[in-house]
Amino acid sequence: MEKDQIKRIKIIKIFIIVFLLCILMRVYYLQNICQDYKKLSTKNFVRASKNQSIRGIIVDRNGNILVRNKIIYDLFVIPRNTKKLNITNFCLDLGIPRSVYEYKIKKAIKYSPFKPSVFIKNLTDVHVAKIIDKINDYPGFYIKHRFIRDYPSKILSLILGYVSVNNDGECIGKTGVEKIYDEQLTGIAGTMHNIVDVNETIVMKYNEGKDDIDPVNGKNLTLTIDCKLQEFCEELLQNLTGAIVVIDPRNGEILSIVSSPSYDPNLLNRTNDFTDNYLKLTKDNNSPLLNRAIMSTYPMGSMFKIVQALIALNNGIINPNDKIICSGKKIKCHTHPNPVNMHLAIKYSCNEYFFNIFQKTLTHKSHEEIENKIDTWHNNVTTFGLGKKLDIDLPYEKSGFVPDSDFYNKLYGKNKWNNMTVRSLDIGQGELLATPLQMANLAAILCNKGFYYNPHIVKRDNNEKHIIQIEERFFSFISDIMNKCVTSGTGQNAYVKGLNVHGKTSTIQNTGDDHSAFIGFEPNCNIALVVFVEHGGWGSGKAATLAGKIFKFCKDTNNMSNYR
Repeated sequence: MEKDQIKRIKIIKIFIIVFLLCILMRVYYLQNICQDYKKLSTKNFVRASKNQSIRGIIVDRNGNILVRNKIIYDLFVIPRNTKKLNITNFCLDLGIPRSVYEYKIKKAIKYSPFKPSVFIKNLTDVHVAKIIDKINDYPGFYIKHRFIRDYPSKILSLILGYVSVNNDGECIGKTGVEKIYDEQLTGIAGTMHNIVDVNETIVMKYNEGKDDIDPVNGKNLTLTIDCKLQEFCEELLQNLTGAIVVIDPRNGEILSIVSSPSYDPNLLNRTNDFTDNYLKLTKDNNSPLLNRAIMSTYPMGSMFKIVQALIALNNGIINPNDKIICSGKKIKCHTHPNPVNMHLAIKYSCNEYFFNIFQKTLTHKSHEEIENKIDTWHNNVTTFGLGKKLDIDLPYEKSGFVPDSDFYNKLYGKNKWNNMTVRSLDIGQGELLATPLQMANLAAILCNKGFYYNPHIVKRDNNEKHIIQIEERFFSFISDIMNKCVTSGTGQNAYVKGLNVHGKTSTIQNTGDDHSAFIGFEPNCNIALVVFVEHGGWGSGKAATLAGKIFKFCKDTNNMSNYR
């Protein structure tokens, strides 16, 4: 009997030992071998959060800062931890009445008594200086910094664009350069791991921060813009509606691009008043958020006569020495010397001369023939970068419009239109539309005598070259006339002593006052431009005058040497 009892005791002991070994092996497995359970356990007290990268800065071609990052501070509160707070002293230090404190605390409690929420956003420098050393005296409160975009020069608002903040606290480019180059500017966010308590309050770093991943800051951008020239051009268009674009024709670099009216970019830098400021701008009847340089399309007016002349010369439609008498009966024209050949027609911007050219271009015997001729004309015109996007590195660029036979067949019906129906095209009116950017690009083509590079805002090493299939001798002929247009024709207000300015004025028919425009270039200094003023009247007046000031500014400030 005793032997059986001893035997049973041994068996029980063995069973207990085996059982305990199994438990120990299972615990060891869960803690050291099975990572799935380890991860689940860790998730119960470790929280991963993003460590945001610092957005890259943006500078002009000469290294002047256009966009930088400014650090601002927000005051956060965890309501349940404020029980021992001396509210009176706290309110005095922050300069707020107790009623404001109570309102904000109630709002925070409604969100969560245990989770942090913003108590005061964007603290002033005075408040930060007052409380940063006393923060330990304010239980439940802590200060957290963030970065906003800051614009020291207050220019280029529509080009630079603005950023918004997503739910993860990341800055996302919404418009302008900030949008197009968002990935490059943003960089890569890092990761922080913290131990939290049951109320999600951070207690300490997890694993001494060994598992944290450092962020990779965004890359900086260098624009092609000349800051001084940009400031000057923006001042010229103050209180006017329109656009200015200045291009280096050798490479398509945009030296200045202005849309007016505009706004101070600091209004949309994600501070307290962003929403109110944005709503005000969107409701403004002057449309300050519209980038007229690339998003608005207009008839080209008389500057298009240059394109008509080049096409007609290249296709053998006209002899430049042929003369006509401008009677003003076929199409309205202004007073100028008579008779006129091509030289005088461009110099004095004769409408009837180009009416005759266009009628010869579209001379036909059948509707099928005029369809073919308008399509050939369309193809010739679009080689000048008109009627299509120039692929500038900015969002929302418009393509403009160059009509063809399909368009007129849909508009009027097949066999129901002819060369007289579309006669407004001869002087750049009618259905023909272009952006100011396309007009400036035309000036670059004329400066280059037959080619252009895609206009762009950010510096690049390579750029596609587009060649217009028109003989260079015709460009040289037109270039000489454009010089005479400035020295003794309609563009005399753009003349600058000591410079070799070439140009063409445009008075663009419009409901109400006509638009005023001027395209021009200075071949020795590699500058091509357009000035476009809505409701500005004669092109020889407002637009040519402003263009002359731009050329003179570049000459007087020695900026011309920067582009040689």
